[in-house]
Amino acid sequence: MEKPPFRQNQVCGSWLMKERLGTGGFGHVYLYQNQESSEKIAVKLCRLELNAKNKDRWSREIQIMKKLKHLNVVTAKDVPDEMMHIALNDLPLLAMEYCSKGDLRKLLSKPENCCGLKESEVLALLNDVGSGIQYLHENKIIHRDLKPENIVLQDINGKLVHKIIDLGYAKDLDQGSLCTSFVGTLQYLAPELFEGKSYTVTVDYWSFGTMIFECCCGFRPFLHNLQPVQWTSKVRNKGPKDIMAVEDMNGEVRFSTHLPYPNNLSRTLLEPLEGLLQLMLKWDPVQRGGGLNPDSKQPQCFAILDQILNMKVVHILNMTTTQVHSFLLAPDEGLHPLQQRIETETKIELLNQELLQETGVTLDPRKPAAQCVLDGVRGWDSYIVYLFDKSLTKYSGPLTARTLPESVNFIVRETRTQLPLSTLKKVWGEAVSYICGLREDYSRLFQGQRAAMLSLLRYNTNLTKFKNMMFSFSQQLKAKLDFFKSSIQYDLEKYSDQMQYGISSEKMLKAWQDNEEKAAAFVQVLFCLFLKVAEIGHLDEEIMALHSEIVELQRSPYARRQGDVMEQLQERAIELYRQLKAKCKMPDPQHGYSDSSEMVKVIVQTVQNQDRVLRDLYAHLSKILLSKQKIIDLFPKIERKLDSIKEADSTVMQMQIKRQREFWHLLKIACAQNTTRSSVSQSAEMPSSLSTWNQTQAQCSSRLPMSLQVPHEGDSVNHLLEENQRYLSQLTSLLQETTEEKSESIMVYSSRVTLNKIMAASQKCLGKGSAAPGPVPKDHIRLYSMRFCPFAQRTRLVLTAKGIKHDIININLKNKPDWFLEKNPLGLVPTLETQSGQVIYESPITCDYLDEVYPQKKLLPSDPFERAQQKMLLEHFSKVTPYFYKIPVSRAKGEDVSALEAELKEKLSQLNETLVKKKTKFFAGDSITMIDYMIWPWFERMEMFEQKLSLDSTPQLKKWTEHMLEDPSVKATMFSTEYYKVFYKSYMEGNPNYDYGL
Repeated sequence: MEKPPFRQNQVCGSWLMKERLGTGGFGHVYLYQNQESSEKIAVKLCRLELNAKNKDRWSREIQIMKKLKHLNVVTAKDVPDEMMHIALNDLPLLAMEYCSKGDLRKLLSKPENCCGLKESEVLALLNDVGSGIQYLHENKIIHRDLKPENIVLQDINGKLVHKIIDLGYAKDLDQGSLCTSFVGTLQYLAPELFEGKSYTVTVDYWSFGTMIFECCCGFRPFLHNLQPVQWTSKVRNKGPKDIMAVEDMNGEVRFSTHLPYPNNLSRTLLEPLEGLLQLMLKWDPVQRGGGLNPDSKQPQCFAILDQILNMKVVHILNMTTTQVHSFLLAPDEGLHPLQQRIETETKIELLNQELLQETGVTLDPRKPAAQCVLDGVRGWDSYIVYLFDKSLTKYSGPLTARTLPESVNFIVRETRTQLPLSTLKKVWGEAVSYICGLREDYSRLFQGQRAAMLSLLRYNTNLTKFKNMMFSFSQQLKAKLDFFKSSIQYDLEKYSDQMQYGISSEKMLKAWQDNEEKAAAFVQVLFCLFLKVAEIGHLDEEIMALHSEIVELQRSPYARRQGDVMEQLQERAIELYRQLKAKCKMPDPQHGYSDSSEMVKVIVQTVQNQDRVLRDLYAHLSKILLSKQKIIDLFPKIERKLDSIKEADSTVMQMQIKRQREFWHLLKIACAQNTTRSSVSQSAEMPSSLSTWNQTQAQCSSRLPMSLQVPHEGDSVNHLLEENQRYLSQLTSLLQETTEEKSESIMVYSSRVTLNKIMAASQKCLGKGSAAPGPVPKDHIRLYSMRFCPFAQRTRLVLTAKGIKHDIININLKNKPDWFLEKNPLGLVPTLETQSGQVIYESPITCDYLDEVYPQKKLLPSDPFERAQQKMLLEHFSKVTPYFYKIPVSRAKGEDVSALEAELKEKLSQLNETLVKKKTKFFAGDSITMIDYMIWPWFERMEMFEQKLSLDSTPQLKKWTEHMLEDPSVKATMFSTEYYKVFYKSYMEGNPNYDYGL
């Protein structure tokens, strides 16, 4: 007895039906979700009206599904017991994994894909569906109904994976190698199937080839506007390598062995892909697929497919011309041979080539060219290397324009010409593809500009390092010069003092006189050396001016994406295309023709806008390159100064060594004279003159430096060595004090915040299994952080602003180390650890603790009421932060976020009103306090959250952000928007890249 019809919103125990996903040949597919575990499954329910033959097919599909297990074939699941009662006609239910990203038809139907998918998407399809088909064939199963509707997409660890579904028409080859019964989808059907002939696995080759062609070009290969029964007779006699047939305006069928333009494929992929399609779309089923490959023992078409997927291709964007060049790499090809090929194609000499990755890192000439190819990343739209000409600092063209499709060029010239809607649909589709392409071209060029900026910042970091080295050496030299100069002056002073006592040794007197002359010469040398140190100051001014120039480049509006108008024009073109498609479905003849004036208007506006934004982009890029060249020009100057400092240092050391030798020579004379006097004093008679000498010598010795005093009887050479060692210790101590003074005064605040930024930004995160760090360094406090965490940034801001000595350990928050969980069982960042092992966490608490324990530069007000006001404002802001996450997550799910955005704007308006009432730059006055640092991290990320426009309606809040960007601590702890976007994307995909950019 048949069960009652299925009712929507039916609850089966803990399982709730959410929606109907689709309808197949045999039944409906519904989405069910477990209300307790949130698990989702797709349940296929057989229709009521099945005859015996189709019931058999239904049962066969379930049998086939249950025995298959492959990443690219949808997985069957156990049917929950609570659902058993909804099965109809005593036919079992089929439960499958739910693939949340829809099917391939949905992807192809997007207007921006009307001329084909992106190259990366095509290659992913080849890999996944090709693997799934081979698996089915290895298990002796022909699918027989491959089509975009039967390819679904699933997000697995941030990667889209294609899965084959709907095996309702699949035929098990164990029942016979040739099959003659079929009822399937005719558009993708191999010719022998709809002609009722016997067939083999090659029917799947035809269907797969048809899908590949459509994914590359946006339409099916053979007379796509006709049904197979209509085009069979016209296509039957196509050439063995023909992969496309179109009908021109005169009704004549034109064949081609090539993929048509426009498409989104690179030059290196076109030819092998055409070869693959020529094998898969052969009319003769026996020849289709190319037979077995003698080496791999697999069908020739799949051998070629493997070759395509294993190609290592480098995609180079020539920033001087905007042209993309693709190079197929030979095994183990070095970077130098690749650069020679680049020179041949671009005319940029090898020595003038600079190849930058997206992160601004220059390719390493010692590594193979494959360093440009990322594992698992395919397609020129996914990863590209940027080529710059180092001989140029101004890029002004000529720029290579995107080729306008022939049909689009026609409507631009003949705007008012009335064309059939069916023809316009294809032409307007190409126009939409062209407009989308222009916007993508700009996005790639902007990313190239970003790579240049990141490269400039890397050069600037090296410049800062060299400058610091130069200052360190110059200050050490200055300390040595000061010490030596004071020593010489002291020696001369003592020399003058002892002159009045007289020395009986003519040799010793001559030595002192020579020393006086040399001292005068040393003073002149010292003067020259001080001039060299002074030159360092002029060079530092030049470097600081360049630093300011770079900061201005970062702040420039042209450092941010300017594609808003292009996005709006793209949306307008897509809307026009949708309207045209709707007209094509209308039966009224009066709607059968139209002109292209509206679409042409959008095309012209897009081209004009792209010209404008590219002019701005290249003007800004030229400034970046000019600043970079200035840095490059500064390096030789700094190196020369370093050489001069080292040379001067060596001179001072030689002078000091010479001076020490003379001291020891004088000591030798003095000791000899003293020995002689000692022997005379032991005689019965002592001359009065010598007695007077001894008294005078004693007086003189008390006034001479210890190293020049004549030793009394009983003194040893060891005593003299100890005295000299004491002088050496004093010198070392003086140098150390000078170095410390330099780090606190000459390098000033900027050096400390730069160091803090390097500490936070350059240390890779530690995860499970990592060794625990050592004890907290002396006079330091330790911060456990995560580079992109806004809560941890709060604490980094306070540490930097207060100049607190600290070290930073970055933590992998997805895979936390056991030793970290022992310190903080909650596993939260920020976490502080003191030298005594005390642990403090939660960002407001850590910041308050730092402000109380380290009294320098207090950030919290001393007045209790003002402090309470900041706490209340912080509590209010804690209600704002969730919106920064809710909106992008909801938007990614395709949900309407207008209500959430309105709520966020209301919250921001309240903050804006606070600033309006206070009439101050910051939230607690005209200088930054704790509350500003507590709020700032989310505003730094507003562009990443796509909420920057929200500030347009809050002018005071917008000014506050501008003032905050001036703060050295903010500059020291911030990352670029591009860095945040990359990290957030990886975070949303479930695989956060905590070490991005390192």
